[in-house]
Amino acid sequence: MPNKNEKALLKQAGKQFTQTTGIPIKIQTAASKTIRLQLEWQNQTHKLNGFLAPAVTPGNLGSVRMQLEQAGTAVVLITSYVNPVMAERLKQMNLPFIDTAGNVYLNLPPLYFYVKGNKLPNEVPAPVVRRVFRPAGLQIVFALLCNPGLEAQPLRTIAQKAGTALGTVAKVMQDLEAMRFLTKNDPGIRKLVNKKELLNRWVTAYPDHLRPKLILGYFKPQKHEWWKKVDLKVYQVFWGGEVAAWKLTAYLKPQRITLYAEHLPRQLLIDYKMKKVPEGGTEVLKKFWDFETENELVPPILVYADLLASGDARNIEAGKMIYEKEIAQYIRND
Repeated sequence: MPNKNEKALLKQAGKQFTQTTGIPIKIQTAASKTIRLQLEWQNQTHKLNGFLAPAVTPGNLGSVRMQLEQAGTAVVLITSYVNPVMAERLKQMNLPFIDTAGNVYLNLPPLYFYVKGNKLPNEVPAPVVRRVFRPAGLQIVFALLCNPGLEAQPLRTIAQKAGTALGTVAKVMQDLEAMRFLTKNDPGIRKLVNKKELLNRWVTAYPDHLRPKLILGYFKPQKHEWWKKVDLKVYQVFWGGEVAAWKLTAYLKPQRITLYAEHLPRQLLIDYKMKKVPEGGTEVLKKFWDFETENELVPPILVYADLLASGDARNIEAGKMIYEKEIAQYIRND
């Protein structure tokens, strides 16, 4: 079931939708977190499915978009606030939405409404970010998702692999249990469950709450395709994003180069004549985990998250391939 804040968001979104359009709407939730919308329009009852995302940003739009598409047809995004720019992007993608300010886009014949520019009412609180989805919590969840069975290990082991404080791990594990992502059997052994939903929430939160804190810098190389011949093992650096996706799928030609490293790889920058720029070019991010990876690539879950964070349609398609090939087998629900 949705938590208290999510229930308040759904209630406010329904209220503002009716106030804006004049159409009565019922929003109901089930134990499985399924959301049903029922609208009364032109003497007919229209039933739709809903998808709750407390916040939609440029960073997590790719993740939200893919989850909406996976949820099927006639699915309406319900969120806290959609600003005019985001409203246009969602409309261009033909992604129906309603928010708590009364902004709405529905193109589900015979239902068609498009309202943007309404400001968020003062009484609507900002979405609360749970500790699990704050930076340290995201590092811990990442380590757990990438290392099946790690949740059953001592907390100190989890802290080491996640690169976080031991006390933080204890609190995050408590939160995961409260959120029904973690269970304990009779001997008290921990087991991660509902991993697909946890992954979706991690991928949605990562671009806004952890990734920006990892940026070490942006650099413009002398040669655009320098990445084709370099051996990153020499520099202790890992491919992320589009290059990693290309190596895993050969589906797309990388345009944006993403690297993860413990520290700024100065020798790499010197060898390939890269100059620091305000943004764009090759991006270098801090490696935030402490466990081995293969073939100079970051873990597939991070490749997947980088691709979705771009919002690019081809990257999202590559992300789907990586999910099916590299991730799905490890996060099936128990």
